[in-house]
Amino acid sequence: MFETKIERYFEMLEAGMVEDALQKLKKIWEDPFVSDDLLYTIAENLHHYGFVQEAIEIVQGLLVRYPEENELTLFLAELFVDAGQEEEVLSLLHEIQPQAEEDYIRAILLSSEIYLMQGLFEVAEHKIKGALRYYPDEKILHSALGEVFYQQENYSLALHSFQRGTEISTYAKMADCYAHVGQFEEALSYYEKALSTQPDQVDLLFGYGIVAHQLQEYDKAIEKLVKVTRLDPFYTSVYPVIVDSYRNTNQIDKALEYVEQGLKYDQYNPHLFYIKGEIHHKLGQLNEAMQQFLRSIEIDDTYLPSLESLVEIHKEEESWEDGIIVLHKMIDVIPERGDLYTKLGQLYEEIEEWAKAETAYREAIQLDEEDVEALNRLAFLLRDEGKREEAITYWRKSLSIIPDQWEIEEILSEYDARKE
Repeated sequence: MFETKIERYFEMLEAGMVEDALQKLKKIWEDPFVSDDLLYTIAENLHHYGFVQEAIEIVQGLLVRYPEENELTLFLAELFVDAGQEEEVLSLLHEIQPQAEEDYIRAILLSSEIYLMQGLFEVAEHKIKGALRYYPDEKILHSALGEVFYQQENYSLALHSFQRGTEISTYAKMADCYAHVGQFEEALSYYEKALSTQPDQVDLLFGYGIVAHQLQEYDKAIEKLVKVTRLDPFYTSVYPVIVDSYRNTNQIDKALEYVEQGLKYDQYNPHLFYIKGEIHHKLGQLNEAMQQFLRSIEIDDTYLPSLESLVEIHKEEESWEDGIIVLHKMIDVIPERGDLYTKLGQLYEEIEEWAKAETAYREAIQLDEEDVEALNRLAFLLRDEGKREEAITYWRKSLSIIPDQWEIEEILSEYDARKE
């Protein structure tokens, strides 16, 4: 009789008569004559439909009657997790002892997940290692330990634990670990294993494409990355990699096609405009390249790759003043880059602003004492100003860094000969 009513009330629940159905179900689970098995079934169904607190109420009552029943404890723990009551979960799971192997391992796994969510990595590691002392060959525990290390980005230790776990579910993470430690061939093989069970998982396809690109296996990269764009065209991280792969296989039209596709879905991405500019720059289309770099900088006026490329174009077109303006913008963003001051000094020399060039070279040397280009150029300027002794000092410093500079050696030899 109870079974028929329960079935009907859950049908009411599905039909949207929620309040009425719950009231009727509550009358049943509070009925003293209903069996414990039926109570458990009601709790399971309530959980399935998202009525977690009601399910908790039932299971707590059952656990009072059967305090040694681990299955009830684990069910209640899962309900508490769904309800966001993690603290209650941990105290519950602590009661399950190692002698109950399967239940104990489930309890350890669930508690370690909670510790990871809370960022308590050391506690999670300690719990799993404690369980491994009882069950050293339990693969799922090794996989769980790998997860702890993986979330801490300790990829070598994660890999070691995942290898001992060797579960299908860890293949993707093993691939990621191999990639992070630079073992790209192994990474590719594990991406293939992971994709054999999840062929349309875009993160896996993207990861495979990145690793194949690293290995310069561009055709493999293109195959997987193109699939990503078909499955999820808004996965915009894919476009720079696929474009670079096409460029490396001299498929420039395809590269431009995917730049345009990327910009269709992410029109405020400075990097995509930069890539488009680079393609046009390589093709010798300087005006079009400049337009793309400028659009990139309109979006992010601190985007350094586009700024650097603009400087190169201004140098090619001998637009020295424009190049100087861009370099000053770059220096505002990254004043610690000595090489920018060296480039700035070169452009000031082109317009015969000797004092400004000297200042730029001195700044470059202050930031990087081993900038040979700046040392030599400053020395030449100082010589032309009649400051030969100071110039000689900088040339000697330059030679101490890079001895094989015949022109500088000759200048110093002549100077030493005159002194004699």
